[in-house]
This record gives sequence, C-alpha cells and structure tokens, in this order.
Amino acid sequence: MPSGCGSEKQAAVAKEPYSGPPISVETSGPQAVVVFQAPSGGWAAQVDRTARELDRMEVFITARRPNPAVQQTPALVEHRLATGVPSAMSVTVYLRILGHGEVPGEQPYRAYRWK
Repeated sequence: MPSGCGSEKQAAVAKEPYSGPPISVETSGPQAVVVFQAPSGGWAAQVDRTARELDRMEVFITARRPNPAVQQTPALVEHRLATGVPSAMSVTVYLRILGHGEVPGEQPYRAYRWK
C-alpha cells in the first residue's frame, strides 16, 4: 500500500468537509480507485498515504493547481488514483489542494466520506 514520506509532518484534518473539484471512489475492480475530476489541464494529484482506522481505510491525497503562468486546456481532466485498498473495505478520502509550487506542510486535508 502507498505510504507517505517519513520526513513530512502529518498534516491535520480540517473540521470542514471537502468542497473542491468533484471526486468519487470506484470499486468495480479489486482495489478502490479515487477519481479526481480537475476543472482544467495542468492539475496533478497523488496519494500521499493510506492508514487503517478500525473497520475502514483512510486515503490521503494532495492535488496541485496548475502553473498560472502556463495556459491550460479549459476541459475537465480525470485523474484515476490507485489506492491499494481492497474494494470491499469502507474508505474515507481526505484531500487537500495546494497551489502550483506550494510546499506541503501544515495545510489540512478535508474529508470526503464515500462508504
């Protein structure tokens, strides 16, 4: 399963729920796949880490906005992120959005509960 780099301090989870670009979780295959729908080209998304919490798995994701100095395609772009979590398990996705070139640190993740 993916895990985060040990050098980064684990960011907190905000009380407010996730309210960014649409995300969903697909479980039609052997593992859960998080689908992040970016509003334009140039976005990047990655799984930072996963963690087991009692009867469910938590998946922490960072999405990055595109470089504002570069013109991007104004079309929805789907990012499919493999989680390594078996499809039968309950999943809570935590997502944070960073600016282009912003260094991860204290920016909190926000929860998107799927099942």
